Amino acid sequence: MSSAARFDMSSDGRLISYLRMNDAPEGGFDLYAYDLDQPGEFRITRSDFTAKTEYVKTSPAAWDSEAKTFVLAVAVDRDLYVVRANRTTKTGS
Repeated sequence: MSSAARFDMSSDGRLISYLRMNDAPEGGFDLYAYDLDQPGEFRITRSDFTAKTEYVKTSPAAWDSEAKTFVLAVAVDRDLYVVRANRTTKTGS
């Protein structure tokens, strides 16, 4: 089981977002979410932030009605990321 921190819930109560350590063999941590409408965890970022990161702050998810997805802000050290929580998965070969 992975360690998780920085839990947030969207204002409409549909999406829980959190930072957690990535599963082996990947290192570092990323932003994950759990969608209560379509239960299941999914990974939002693929940055493998290091455990040496000094400052991490996340925002609760906000629904973007035009994009039809949740939008979140993540600050890591001196960088600010605005990300969409779209459950896209790659299919293929």
